[in-house]
Amino acid sequence: MLITDNPEYKKVFEQAITTWGVENQRMMAVGEIGELLAEFGRIVQGRSSTDKMVDEIADTLIMVTQLALIYGEDAVKERIKFKLQKINEKLGNTNGK
Repeated sequence: MLITDNPEYKKVFEQAITTWGVENQRMMAVGEIGELLAEFGRIVQGRSSTDKMVDEIADTLIMVTQLALIYGEDAVKERIKFKLQKINEKLGNTNGK
């Protein structure tokens, strides 16, 4: 459900947090989220490309995954599960699938 489900990736994320520190990684996340927002603005205006958007999504997912590790991976997974169930209900899927 998260990129951390891959043990090799999780190791890299944990090493990044340990090496650069929690506060630095939180600030990096702010920067990457800002870049994603800026790129999204450009793409809806027709001034960007899918490749650039994909790159910003990847950067943001990497940083958001580190935030999940910082703030509690299991808690984040539980909230994702809960929120997906709510979306399923809104879509009329009563069997949870």
